[in-house]
Amino acid sequence: MDEQLACNLSTRGWLEPNYWQMGVEGNMRYMSQMGGWSILDYALYFAPNPFPYLRLGYASLLSSWALMNTGTAATNYGYRYPGKENDGGAGSAYVPQAFGSNWFGKQQPRGAWQYSGEIDLGFGAALRTAAVIVADDPIFGRIAYGGALTHSSGHTEVIPLDGVGRRFHLLDAKHRIHIELDRDGFADDKPIRFDDNLQQFIFVVENRDPQPVNTHTTQMRISGLQSAYEINVDGKPLAHLPAEGGTAALPVGEQGATITILRSH
Repeated sequence: MDEQLACNLSTRGWLEPNYWQMGVEGNMRYMSQMGGWSILDYALYFAPNPFPYLRLGYASLLSSWALMNTGTAATNYGYRYPGKENDGGAGSAYVPQAFGSNWFGKQQPRGAWQYSGEIDLGFGAALRTAAVIVADDPIFGRIAYGGALTHSSGHTEVIPLDGVGRRFHLLDAKHRIHIELDRDGFADDKPIRFDDNLQQFIFVVENRDPQPVNTHTTQMRISGLQSAYEINVDGKPLAHLPAEGGTAALPVGEQGATITILRSH
């Protein structure tokens, strides 16, 4: 793992915090996000000091989205390649020079390539990496990657903004807590809320079933809590969660479900 990580880092920009270099492998090609997946995983689960890897891994996750050509009618649907017919297209990599060439020999000004190549592999990795991560960063303090964070009166709230909303991680001085859903997702307009003492976590799981009238179950996997907790769904007891963590099947109705994870006493 250490050898793989060293090779991954050696190909990746980390000195210059501009969008076409920070976390980028090569020139923002698909391996920027695929290799970033590995760096972020290392930060979350293995790194003795996770915070530098969190910064670089999340920058890698975000990097290649800058290759997308998209917009609105007011902006003519694209900064680099205007026109509605180009809306949603994506280049395979990036030309950082004021004017240069891509691997196909095509001369072009600075920006995304005119060919999509294998960038779909990068986007696929990014969707599998996307998460809301709350971190007590030694430089920046308590911050959220992929979310809008507020902290007051001993409570933290974070609105999921990562675009997927199925993974939540908390990394502070003593904990690495991981909450993951196998389907549905955290409601995008409701906060994930927890207190400084980690007595409880509260969040809303929204029903994303194509036929939401049907009640179904969502598997929730939790690890890193370090003590036993009780899981309640819409105020009703569901399951006991031991200190080592585990899984629970959450019943999710048409209006979703409010989940409370409360420390046992």
